[in-house]
Amino acid sequence: GMRWTVIGDGAMGTAAGLLLGQKPDHQVSIWCQFAENAEAMRRDHENRRFLPGVVLPESIAIETDFTRCQDADAFVVAVPMVYLRSTLERLASIWKPTRRPVPMVSVIKGIERETFRRPSEIITELFPAAEVIALSGPMHAEELAQGMLASVVSASRDIHLAEMAQRAFSSDRLRVYTSPDLVGTELG
Repeated sequence: GMRWTVIGDGAMGTAAGLLLGQKPDHQVSIWCQFAENAEAMRRDHENRRFLPGVVLPESIAIETDFTRCQDADAFVVAVPMVYLRSTLERLASIWKPTRRPVPMVSVIKGIERETFRRPSEIITELFPAAEVIALSGPMHAEELAQGMLASVVSASRDIHLAEMAQRAFSSDRLRVYTSPDLVGTELG
């Protein structure tokens, strides 16, 4: 099986966790920055704040202590662009990766206002062990979580990693294409 940790408990992070959680061989954790969000998600079995009306299965662990879920085989980075650097700086100070490279799937849209950096550039700057896969396309968290049909692109300079993310996220409702064009996928 494969262990996944989703960094970020917004609508997109929750949707990514739900998609990954559909595969029986996946163990999924969602890391929440704020304890009150985590408690509410555990209690309600839904993310009422960001993705109301969608049931979170028991199999998805909701964590606030990053050290409890930092040893995943792969990560999804789902922090809004405006909070990305500050959040990853916090995690980078405590994270000791045990294997390299560490696949990190970015579902973040936008570029950093001050530096014009793309999400993958910020992730690799703060996590030098990261190998970034951009998962992007016309996808809305609410639609993905409700199982509406969608197609996205999984892009990485290492096509094997793009294919790994393709396998992880693909379903009969979500078609995932692969591309070696990380920059184009992030900017597009």
